[in-house]
Formats: sequence, structure tokens, C-alpha cells
Amino acid sequence: MKVKKIILIVIVCCIIIIPMIFFFFDFKNIELMPDNDNEFHDSYGGYLTYVDNTLAVNVKNQNKVDLYCKNNKHTVDADKAVKYKENLIFNNQDGLHITNENTHITSQLTSKAVTNFVVDNDKIYYCVSLDTNIYLYNLNSQKIEVLKSEHSGCELIWFDVNSDFIYSIYLNREPVANKPTTKQYILNSFDKETLNLAGTFDFTADNRVKFYLCNNTVFLGETLVDELDLYLLNIQEQKKQSVFEMANVESVSCNDRYIVFNVHEYVNTFFEETTDSKYNGLWQYDSRTDKLEKLSDMCVFDDIMLTENYVYTYENKYFLPRGWADSWIKGYNITQIPLSYD
Repeated sequence: MKVKKIILIVIVCCIIIIPMIFFFFDFKNIELMPDNDNEFHDSYGGYLTYVDNTLAVNVKNQNKVDLYCKNNKHTVDADKAVKYKENLIFNNQDGLHITNENTHITSQLTSKAVTNFVVDNDKIYYCVSLDTNIYLYNLNSQKIEVLKSEHSGCELIWFDVNSDFIYSIYLNREPVANKPTTKQYILNSFDKETLNLAGTFDFTADNRVKFYLCNNTVFLGETLVDELDLYLLNIQEQKKQSVFEMANVESVSCNDRYIVFNVHEYVNTFFEETTDSKYNGLWQYDSRTDKLEKLSDMCVFDDIMLTENYVYTYENKYFLPRGWADSWIKGYNITQIPLSYD
């Protein structure tokens, strides 16, 4: 009789514990389609980075990065990391580092806090905290060049590169007269080979700002609450031109042609409940044709990133329904949506 009770208790425990294990822990393998884009791409939400056929996923609150290459997963301890050719490039609180996977030698580029880095054509472009310069490290010559700022009293808040130019945005700390919420910015473009100044444009913005490099043009996204106002910053004509406005925008990303964003309208009841708005979904703006169209009705993401071939969407998996305890994360999911070019 006692044996039967013990067996019954074990069975009941298994029935309770096994589903809890699968609920609280994420065992799903992420399988990705091959992406032949070798360029560098970075998400604005900070979760996703891509270069040289490798996707890097920053694991929130764990100081870890999952690297996916040909569906092989490798995890490294870092705030941000990418694999470029035979090099592992990673950023931690103690600076920016490179490990050569052939020699297993690790070099430290800087011990200062790096706020951003971009990898392009065998060079690492990076900037450090409280510094207005942009640094260029050549992986072949192992030498560092410095693109010096001429904007004293300003703050370097963004930079990016493409095949021809380096673009940078500086925030002018001087207030605008009689406009306490308006801020002044300076956009610079530099020739990538000579590092000479190619153009500059001063402009103002009133709300939270983000910048997107698309089709050799810098776009400004101004956000008030969840409404996105997108502008084109025209250096040649010295104009800030309105492109479109859209409400309930959460994440934005871009490549050389498209700007993609998700619209997610929801209401907070006991949890975050998505509405049936016709605007909810993944949208694509074509910078060449000035056409805006919906790609998908999928709309609930925590981050998105574009390469030249795919939209990568990132979604946190929470222990509880979304909106209840969003700091309790058990894993994540990545989705690839192919891009089509006319």
C-alpha cells in the first residue's frame, strides 16, 4: 500500500513539474535561413547585430551574446559582440576587444567605455564616452586613425558608415532662444577614404530623436509618445523635409533602400492586449519610390533589424503575459521575413 502511495505521489509530481519545466525554460532551437549579406547591420533596440553571415543576439540582463552562424550557436560573455571573418569583436565595461580565433590572441583597442561600434571593410569604427572623436581601427595594419571633431561644446550622439561616407550627428548643448524644448543638431558627412569633410547641415528638433542611414541619406525620426514623424535631412539643399507620420510605432530599422517599422496599438487591461487596428503590422518605406506599404500583419516585437535580404524580428518570451512582469524573461524568438525588390 505504501509503495502504491509513493508511486502515485511521484506520478503527480511528474505531472506538475514537467510542464512547469517547459513553461519556465526555453528549449527551442532557432533555425535561420542563410543570409548572404556581408555588410554590418545593427538594431536600434540593442538586441540584434549582423555582419559577415553571423547574427548576434544580445541576451537581456545577462551580459551574454548568442552568435548564430550556419545554425551553429555560440555564446560569449559581452555587452555586445560580433564575429567578423576570423575575429571576435566584443565590447564590455572594460572597453573594446578583438580576439583572433586562429591565434587566440586578444587585443584591447581601448579601455574606455565604448558607446557604439561599426565594422566595415576590414575596419572598426568606434566612439567612446565623453569623446567627440570617431576612431578607425584597421584590422590589417592594426593602426588607429582619428576623425577629429571640430565642434567644441557639442556631444557626438550618432554615427554610421556606408560605402562612400562617414556620417555623424552632434548635439549642440547651447539652448535655442525662446524655445526651451527645441534642440540644435549638426549633421556632418566625411569622405571615407580621405576623412575630409564633404558636407554639413545644422537643424533643430523638438522631441526624442533617432537617426537612420538609408540610400546615402540620413533620415531623422522624431518621436512624441508613440508617434513617429520621419524627416529626410538634405545636406545639399540644407532642408529638413517631412516624409510621413505614423502613430503607435515601436521599433524602426533600415538598410540601403528600405526603412521598416512595426505599428502596435494596444490597451492595458489585466495584460497588454493588441487591438484590431488596421494599421497594426510591419510596414516598409521605399526610399527610392517614396512608397509606403504593409509587409505583414505581425506587429508584436521587441526589436527589428534589416539586412539587404531579410527583416529579422526579435520577441522576448516572458514567464507571465506581456505587460505583467516584463523583466521576467525566459528566452526569445527570432523570425526572418524575406525582402522583395522590384
